[in-house]
Amino acid sequence: MRFHDVGPEVRAAMVAQVLQDVSTKRSVWTTWNLGAAALRASRPLRMANPEERLHLLNDLTRQAAAACVHLDDTRDPERRRVGESLFTSTELLAAEKSLIDATTTPVYLPHTIEDLRSPSVRIRVALDALAPDQRLAAEAVLTSPHLLDALVGPAGSGKTTTLAAVTAAWRTTGGPVLGLAPSATAAHTLQESLGVPCQTTAKWLYESVGPGAHTRDGTYTRAISGCAPFSSHGRHEGSTASMPDAAHRGNRTPVSLHPRPEYSENSDLRSDVPMPDNELVLDPTLADLYKDLHSHPELGFQEHRTADLVARRLEELGFDVTTGVGRTGVVGVLKNGPGPTALLRADMDALPVKEDTGLEYASTVTATDDHGKVVPVAHACGHDLHTTCLLGAAGILATNTSTWSGTLLLVFQPAEELGAGAQAMVDDGLFDRFPKPDVVLGQHVSPLPAGTIAGHAGPSYAGSDSLRVRLVGKGAHGSMPEASVDPVVMAAATVLRLQTIVSREVPSTATTVLTIGSIHAGDAANVIPGEAELQLNIRSYDEGIRRRILDGVDRIVRGEATTAGATEPPTITQIERFPVVINDAVALKATLDAFAAWLGADKILDPGAGAGSEDVGGLATSAGAPLSYWLLGGTDPSPFTTGDMSDPALLTVPSNHSPHYASVIEPTLTIGVTALVTAARTWLPAG
Repeated sequence: MRFHDVGPEVRAAMVAQVLQDVSTKRSVWTTWNLGAAALRASRPLRMANPEERLHLLNDLTRQAAAACVHLDDTRDPERRRVGESLFTSTELLAAEKSLIDATTTPVYLPHTIEDLRSPSVRIRVALDALAPDQRLAAEAVLTSPHLLDALVGPAGSGKTTTLAAVTAAWRTTGGPVLGLAPSATAAHTLQESLGVPCQTTAKWLYESVGPGAHTRDGTYTRAISGCAPFSSHGRHEGSTASMPDAAHRGNRTPVSLHPRPEYSENSDLRSDVPMPDNELVLDPTLADLYKDLHSHPELGFQEHRTADLVARRLEELGFDVTTGVGRTGVVGVLKNGPGPTALLRADMDALPVKEDTGLEYASTVTATDDHGKVVPVAHACGHDLHTTCLLGAAGILATNTSTWSGTLLLVFQPAEELGAGAQAMVDDGLFDRFPKPDVVLGQHVSPLPAGTIAGHAGPSYAGSDSLRVRLVGKGAHGSMPEASVDPVVMAAATVLRLQTIVSREVPSTATTVLTIGSIHAGDAANVIPGEAELQLNIRSYDEGIRRRILDGVDRIVRGEATTAGATEPPTITQIERFPVVINDAVALKATLDAFAAWLGADKILDPGAGAGSEDVGGLATSAGAPLSYWLLGGTDPSPFTTGDMSDPALLTVPSNHSPHYASVIEPTLTIGVTALVTAARTWLPAG
């Protein structure tokens, strides 16, 4: 197709698509933004050659620019690209004026600060924890009758902390809150800071009071941060949302748009996570705690900093705390009247992985492992989120004791990645020194879309055996193989023969995996080494199958060594072992039913039996208690289409143990905390 083949109606439709694209992504855009949107709009057309494509793009960009409002550019000319102009739209200017006009218009009777404090002790704690000037500013915003208020002040004066407290208060007393920011990047940062869903100001203006507005039932449910108005004279202020000595109302830097007290359950603005009850308000500092843990990962049995932080938090909440259980584990006990005992578990250790997420709080930590090797360390499996969620749940349960009855046994476990932490705590008297649980509860973040929970009854996660095999031969010069017993050839033959265990010795109906993940022999091309080492991993769900595979490994390794004429027998050493995780069907159903009642049945998935491994099952087995263990979705939902276990995005998004893996903070954190609280209340019912 050539340029002249694209009719004016088609080009007009693509120009309209360009304008809608840019106006829902940003408040101000450039020629380059228009060109990128034009490329997206024209992509379905197959042009004859690149020159025809460029001709079309230039035409679409020119038409789109002509339909925009041109803004005077006050930026430093040396920092601008040639030909880059600034634009907005008349619709967004009108929408913004409507928004600014609301700053002087009282829209409902204000709350008193006593009204706001009364529903929950969490609000009082959150406000009292602020510095005096931050508290005054927060209370001024919370008690304002205006639709829009502004906070201004120098950077570093506590804007995020104060906004988090304001957000927590409004979520308890007025309904959901939505964060707004001038760009997609800023919206992502704001979402991680405040723990609420966020979008760009332009998109919200477009959908709420602009040409794309929907019916809102007169209900506002918003929080705004980091955006400043621009004028038709073209000045677009780069603003910050930060704290003054006192709150100033006006129209310079909007930071909090209140929800009305009347909240419609049918409003399509309900974008935050549904809560089981109105008293469940998250600690606004949890997101910062998560980032701190993410930035300071520790290897298994080295979790000293994490354990100290956990212990301090639990002590502040009134738990009886014991540290050093199983070397670096922490146990917190809170008794609250008669009833059963529920064990809630979170693992704390990290992996020897170099993080490559690009996050500003990414780990740069290195540590010395058990072999004396300095390795990078990262929370590439999400244990930082597990720890944060359990601390968040501890805070809610400790401050809402009327909602449950019994005993909480919180276990912060070390060294899950080594497969040794759970057993170390058991061996250290976990169930002799502390109440024995009636149920074991826990969760693990996964690459599923955030907003979902998944659980599978019965054998849910594979048992795992990791082995080190040492094959001993006889070294020689590479030119004299006849003088050697070559361990490289011996190792190669062993690797090939080991593959026949799964294909020829295990029933085809059994789910098993045997992987040789490491093979090493020698250091020079012309030297036949004296020995070779293999490291292999076995995954299985049945003890009989596991035993058959292990016996097969032993037989083949020794048989190949004998065939090769090895000078001494091979050695097989166990590196680590994880037992099969078996979810009690009745216990898991009770927990997932409670989740479905809160989150919605469509958000509860069955992942089937997974080949990953966990040592949480050792806690349940040792305690003689049923296990209820589930997966917590922790990935940005936008790449997903079906949202279920068949979604193709699961093959492309980073998964646990990847250097690119990190949970999206919200709504993962909110759902993870709420899931633990809901599970605890299910098993420790009040009254």
